[in-house]
Amino acid sequence: MRCLRDKIPLVILKKTITMLGIRHVQITMLFLANIICYASRNNLNLALIAMTDKSSEQHFDIDLKIQSTLQSSLFWGYFVGIFPAGVLTTRYGGRRFIMLSLVVNSAASLALPFCRFLGPDGWKMIYGCRIVQGIFQAFLAPSCLTLMSKWVPEEERSRLGSFTYSGIQLGNAFQLITSGYLAEYWGWPSIFYFYTIVGVSWLLIYLFVGAESPAESKIISKEERNYIQTSLGYRYRTEKLKVPWKAIVSSMPFVATIMTYCGFKWGFYTLITQIPNYMKQIHGMNLRENGTLSALPYLALIGFLGPAAWLVALAVAAPPDKALAVAFLTLAVASISGIYSGFIVNQIDMAPNFTGFMNGFSNVFANLMSIFAPIAAGFMLGDGTDIEKWHSVFYLAVGIYVGTCAFYLVFADSRRQPWNYPDYKNKSNLT
Repeated sequence: MRCLRDKIPLVILKKTITMLGIRHVQITMLFLANIICYASRNNLNLALIAMTDKSSEQHFDIDLKIQSTLQSSLFWGYFVGIFPAGVLTTRYGGRRFIMLSLVVNSAASLALPFCRFLGPDGWKMIYGCRIVQGIFQAFLAPSCLTLMSKWVPEEERSRLGSFTYSGIQLGNAFQLITSGYLAEYWGWPSIFYFYTIVGVSWLLIYLFVGAESPAESKIISKEERNYIQTSLGYRYRTEKLKVPWKAIVSSMPFVATIMTYCGFKWGFYTLITQIPNYMKQIHGMNLRENGTLSALPYLALIGFLGPAAWLVALAVAAPPDKALAVAFLTLAVASISGIYSGFIVNQIDMAPNFTGFMNGFSNVFANLMSIFAPIAAGFMLGDGTDIEKWHSVFYLAVGIYVGTCAFYLVFADSRRQPWNYPDYKNKSNLT
């Protein structure tokens, strides 16, 4: 009887999950993984304001240029890891690698606050934590796309893909709100401890519900498994396909997604790394107010021309007004959300057999923008108090948005590409 009582909660949990649809559970876990990883990726931006506060006993003496390199340091590791991540997830699947990403991400978050015990130069060790974090966060995006290509029916791809990647924006909003309160009431180290706890909690749940594909899930119903496999034409293959490198990298529709990804990364990381600093230097906001108002753009979550237009409005609005600045920043970031049902999901449409590789390859180039955007902003801004220099940063992002959007509109193609199939050299497989 005791053994039976112990099993009852698991049976109830399994039945509840089955009623929801196991594919929806998988997508929800990917959505949460994006929230956790992007919150951890960007929580340093607001934490740096608290970490460099001279009134705090735990402060680091770091000038703005070094702060900018610290903000980009995670992407140095990301750059090293992203291409191997794409290849490995294509070959071995996404489940084990998304779990590895969350394990290391949580460990790095736990380790980072201890750098303060290393004395005045302890901030240098933050580079090490962030680089390691970046290497393993590189597995997140290709793992998500690889798992989505096996779990999401074609007719649900745009909707569930948008939901999965909305976790990125919610992660940014969540970390801004929580970081402001955590830093003010419990000190800046609590920001990193909090995301360690959240990451470990996700891992414990995913160990039970996560699966590489419907065929490997132990809790999916036969009806749902058949539905997913029928929708996908059972394109998930157990054999390892040879990656057609030359055909992929010479494909103009694929090049178009790379260019667009680069434009997105530049604009996005200009915004996410600089909004807290902009709010502090230009509008004099404290940590709690800064975090809450900086989060509004990511809670609002249309594409590329939208953020470009609103950044122009932000630049020409004079004199600077706090409410107007928050409104324009909110509209600028909200306008980015269309990409998640656009060029990112487009890679699955083009070639579901090589989604992980394609994402990894495109991320190599896009990640360079993640590195250079905050560094460029740091050098352009000086001490961050000159509004005209902020205008220059915004206009640069506008130009990159418009240029890459135009390239995508000319060369993009959502049709299945012939090189998705093993025998593409022998016949046309366009559908």
